[in-house]
Amino acid sequence: TGVSKKTDLVQFSVTVNVTPTWTSVIEDSITIPYFVDPTYRYVLGSYAEGYALPTTTLLASSDQDVTFSLAPSSYALPVGISIIGAGTNTAQITGAYSNYDDFITNATGPETFNFTIRATESNATDYNDREFSITIANDPSYISPS
Repeated sequence: TGVSKKTDLVQFSVTVNVTPTWTSVIEDSITIPYFVDPTYRYVLGSYAEGYALPTTTLLASSDQDVTFSLAPSSYALPVGISIIGAGTNTAQITGAYSNYDDFITNATGPETFNFTIRATESNATDYNDREFSITIANDPSYISPS
């Protein structure tokens, strides 16, 4: 006699969304700390106008490739400063600020720029934002090309 067996196979699919994790921010081979209190940001330092910033490397990790960009709700980057891709899960903040307003400088001192950088996976809904700040001081000997 033949034995017949009926099997019902059920297939499950589990989706886990993993948001990118900021691994580190490195400026001139020095890891920049993420200040939790009171600013919740990476402070990139103070620089004189017209001088090239030290290259700041952004690193993140995830289960997918990560790209970096200015977050949609961010203030703009200072003029002459940009974020460039530097490979998988890596980007750099680089450039030289060259649009300093001497009138504002003389009245208020150095100018601090705050901006937000977003680390995003290929699935754009998985992202992680971090705040940054950089201060640009007046250099009386610098003559802006603009």
